Amino acid sequence: MISHLAKALLLSQVILTPTSLAQDCSALAVDHQGTIADGGTLSIDVSDGSPDAIVLMAVGRELAQTCVPVDPMGMNEVCVDVDLTQALVLPVGASDAMGDLSLVIELPPGPSGVMIEGQELHFQAVSLVIDVSAMIPSIETCVSNVSTVTID
Repeated sequence: MISHLAKALLLSQVILTPTSLAQDCSALAVDHQGTIADGGTLSIDVSDGSPDAIVLMAVGRELAQTCVPVDPMGMNEVCVDVDLTQALVLPVGASDAMGDLSLVIELPPGPSGVMIEGQELHFQAVSLVIDVSAMIPSIETCVSNVSTVTID
């Protein structure tokens, strides 16, 4: 006979168990037009990702594989190549039915005298689909390639 504690532990291991933890399953292109002085635009295009997904963007100056658990027990994880210990992770929108997301961000002019020109920023997208329609909820992740932009 299985104890209540054993049942709870077994159940907690299957709750939110990812059905798919895919690396480089979508394509990311990031382009910066303009300079720090004039601001310009940042174009972000994610293609072939998970359909109807929440898309998060990791932005950082360093590359180092970082893994984050995606279930309550920490049994499954999603790994990105942008160093998350020194990065921002921002929600950027939802993908469409084809798994695509495109947006253009208008950047304000930067402060004068700031020494960031010539530095690289690395971008990597992670698409998340949380399916709660089944008896056991699941998470599907899709990680893009890294796209690097040099600040002018």
